[in-house]
Amino acid sequence: MQAISQQPSISIQFPGLEDLVTRLVDERVAKLAFNIDPQQPEPEFFTLGEAAKYLNVCRNTLMKYVRQGDIRVTFVGTTRRIKRSELDATLKSNTI
Repeated sequence: MQAISQQPSISIQFPGLEDLVTRLVDERVAKLAFNIDPQQPEPEFFTLGEAAKYLNVCRNTLMKYVRQGDIRVTFVGTTRRIKRSELDATLKSNTI
């Protein structure tokens, strides 16, 4: 039986590599999870689909809250939009 020789392990250190990788992973996860660019500010108005994602509810649940008057809708032309401040107020009041 032949003896298996072990190669000496090599340790290479890159200062700041762990922080860089952590930041890149966090940015990628944020972009994938919320479909937004972390470098871009959040919009003032959301579409109904975006508002549902923001609240982490399905669109039907969001529409239920709109019908109940818990969340107000603003019309921009003929398109329904919801103000971010309206969504934040709803989250703070714990009505969802």
